[in-house]
Amino acid sequence: MIKYSTMLLVFLAASLHNVNAQKKRKSRNKDFIIKVVEQMPEFPGGDSALYAYIANAVHYPDSATNFKKEATVRVKFIVNEYGSIDSVSTKEQFGYGLNREAERVVANMPPWKPGRNNGKPIRVYFQIPIKFVLSDDSVKEVK
Repeated sequence: MIKYSTMLLVFLAASLHNVNAQKKRKSRNKDFIIKVVEQMPEFPGGDSALYAYIANAVHYPDSATNFKKEATVRVKFIVNEYGSIDSVSTKEQFGYGLNREAERVVANMPPWKPGRNNGKPIRVYFQIPIKFVLSDDSVKEVK
């Protein structure tokens, strides 16, 4: 049996900032969650720091490694008006701990610089795809 070392490739979509341009009402008190704003939330240090954070924080689940499972997990979340991460979820269920690991990493992110609309901090939807890939010659071994 060939033993695979693991490698995590992190791909953030070019459309990381938005899913679409519609507003979604959260409650009757008109507390909106926005998908497109004047100033998008920003991870501390920018996109390159976000890539580095995810690459260092993700641990390839043992069950996924054992069964040679690979997937791109799209993690949805909200950056709230204080920069904290809320409502972390995934739509597709891949199993083998992949969804759970991607959600854990996103939920534990440090606070972001919140998005702003009309000069005020606001809640904004985000989606980040995290790609789990197994490879023979890994640059980073994940255990």
